[in-house]
Amino acid sequence: MLPSVETACLGKGESPGHAPGRSFAFCQETGSIVPFLEKELVDFDTEGGTIRFQSDDVIPDAVVRQIVRLRREQIESKLKR
Repeated sequence: MLPSVETACLGKGESPGHAPGRSFAFCQETGSIVPFLEKELVDFDTEGGTIRFQSDDVIPDAVVRQIVRLRREQIESKLKR
């Protein structure tokens, strides 16, 4: 059994300034990758480990792959300690 590691979530909800029912957020409990992807996320609302986006302006696939790769690296680094 693997040790407990931080999780990430993808949620749907309403955020101030975003269209109701069409707002989504990718958020992490810890280990934020947002600072590593500043250029790629310049068009998105970010805060801490949260990336907010609309259903008609989603995070590009290439950026999602980078997010997954960075989180895997962070998690694997913690597991090796």
